[in-house]
Amino acid sequence: MDWCSRPLVFLVLVVFLLSASTSRSQRSRPSSGAAVPVSAPAPAPSPDTFCNGVYLSYVLEQREKIHPFTSNPADQPYAFRATATVLNHGTADLLAWTLLVPFRHRELIVSVGGGVLSNGSAFPYNTTLDANSTASPQEMKPDATVALRVQGRSMNVYSIA
Repeated sequence: MDWCSRPLVFLVLVVFLLSASTSRSQRSRPSSGAAVPVSAPAPAPSPDTFCNGVYLSYVLEQREKIHPFTSNPADQPYAFRATATVLNHGTADLLAWTLLVPFRHRELIVSVGGGVLSNGSAFPYNTTLDANSTASPQEMKPDATVALRVQGRSMNVYSIA
């Protein structure tokens, strides 16, 4: 046998013996002999009693720079497109709903597809006059009387500098 193979065989044998034995933390029984307490699983949370089954979402779909292009990001105007959706999954009718969209960057609302501003203003609407604009549907009844009825509307919003 070659002189370098003996240390290699010895090293492989030591590694094998160390990996075959279990460590103290891997033993199934505690060293004290006492039983380990098992905690009971947490109870399931109760349903929220304040949820009425109405789901409201507002999704920003698109944003792009528009003219005039500026080097200062705070003064750069952008065009936005967003969709608001109201889903009535509840058992009660949703009557005369409105959607509050707070604006803070001097936006100009060009249109709300199928909707009107709650304060009765005409389009285009400058949000610097009232930063809390609300919109509700105009083409159809603002009631969501049928469960699972989707009431989605699009908004075109333009930021002005």
